[in-house]
Amino acid sequence: MLRPRSGLIALGLLVASTGCVGSPSGETSQSLAPLPIGRPMYQVDAQHTGRSPYIGPRQPLLLRTFDTSVVDIPDPVTGSSDIQSSAAIAPDGTAYIGLHSGTLFALRDPVSAGNQLAARWSFHPPGGSSWHATPAIGHDGTVYVGFSTNSGTPDAQGTLFALQAPVSGIEPRVLWSVDLGPGRQTSSPTIGPDGTIYAMGGLGRLSATATSSGQPRLARS
Repeated sequence: MLRPRSGLIALGLLVASTGCVGSPSGETSQSLAPLPIGRPMYQVDAQHTGRSPYIGPRQPLLLRTFDTSVVDIPDPVTGSSDIQSSAAIAPDGTAYIGLHSGTLFALRDPVSAGNQLAARWSFHPPGGSSWHATPAIGHDGTVYVGFSTNSGTPDAQGTLFALQAPVSGIEPRVLWSVDLGPGRQTSSPTIGPDGTIYAMGGLGRLSATATSSGQPRLARS
C-alpha cells in the first residue's frame, strides 16, 4: 500500500481566516440567496466574491491540525498528500477538504480536548481524485464535489457526487451522481440561488443539475 508523503492541514488557522469566527461586520451580501454561516463554496458565494460577512481575528491562532501523512489510500491517484484546494465549511463547523491523492474528508473538532481534528467521514471513489476542486455545501448539509477517474489517460472522466453524512460509520451516503463528461474534472461546483448545482467538466462542458433529484437541467459545451 502506498503511503502519501507527509503533509499537514493547519485547519485552525484556515477556519479563522475564512470568517467562521468573529462578529458580523454589518455588511449585506450581494448574493440573491441568504448566505449561510460558514464558507459554503469556493470564494464564499455563487458570485465568487470572496467576501465574508464576518470580521476575522486580528491575530489568527493555530488551534488544531490534521496529519495527512497517516492517511492510507488503497489506490492513490498520486503519491502525494498535497492539498491544492480550499476548504468548504458548514454552519456546524465541519470542514470539507480533499487530498490530491484522492480522499475527501469531513473534519470536526474532537469530542475531547486535543490539538488534532477528528475525521467525521471520508469518501474516495475507486481511482478518483477531486484535484483542485473545493466542495460546495447545500442548505440541507449535502456536500457536492466532482471527482475524476483515469485522470492521466485519454479516458479521463468526471463525475459530480452528492454526499450526505452517514448515520453511523465513516462512509457517507451517495444520494446521486452525475456524469460530467470526458476530461479531468478539476473545477469547483457552484450552488445557484435556486439550489441548482453548476459544474464544469474537464473539456469545458457546463452541467446544471437539480439538487433534489440529480436530474440534469442543462449540459452545454
